Amino acid sequence: TLGALVAFGGYYAVYEYIHWCMHLPKKRRIEKPWWFRRLNGHHLLHHRYMHKNFNVVFPLADLCLGTLILRSKIPFPQATGDSVPCVQPKAH
Repeated sequence: TLGALVAFGGYYAVYEYIHWCMHLPKKRRIEKPWWFRRLNGHHLLHHRYMHKNFNVVFPLADLCLGTLILRSKIPFPQATGDSVPCVQPKAH
């Protein structure tokens, strides 16, 4: 049970830190990799579609549960910045 507690605590700490960095970007080292941009877009869509993209750090659960969305279906005013990818609908 100690291992499970450590794993849960570690996951939660990583989640909280990444989530905090997404809401308060400051050009930290963690905000530069491609995976952070990808997760930040996932998170941005969650705030646009509250019933989608629940898992900020490990979106596999959204894929398995059918709550994954990769792009918006309609255009919307979107935050921009170095660590924020475009999640607008693809142009035809």
